[in-house]
Amino acid sequence: MRDLVKFAVAVSVKKTNELATTEVELIKLISEDPDRTIEDDSQIEFRWGYDSRDEAEAAVLQLNPLIPSPEIISVKMTEYGDMESSIIFKETR
Repeated sequence: MRDLVKFAVAVSVKKTNELATTEVELIKLISEDPDRTIEDDSQIEFRWGYDSRDEAEAAVLQLNPLIPSPEIISVKMTEYGDMESSIIFKETR
C-alpha cells in the first residue's frame, strides 16, 4: 500500500477452496493489487490505500457485486485522520 494514505478499503475473506477465485475477482473489480494480511487461520484481509474519500468510496462501489458473497466476511472503509467516520459495509463475524 502506498505510504501515508489517508483512506483504506479492507475486505476480509474466508480461507476456503474459493479463496484464490475470490482474490482474482477482488483484483479485477479494483484493478489494483492489494496488500494482504493474514488475520488468523480462517481469514485473510485484502487492503487498498487511497488519498481521498472519493477514491475509497469508488472502490467500495466497485466491490458491490462481490459483497453479498458468503466468502466475504467484512468490507470496511477507514479514514485514518478520523477513525470515528470509518464505515462498515458488511460484517459477519
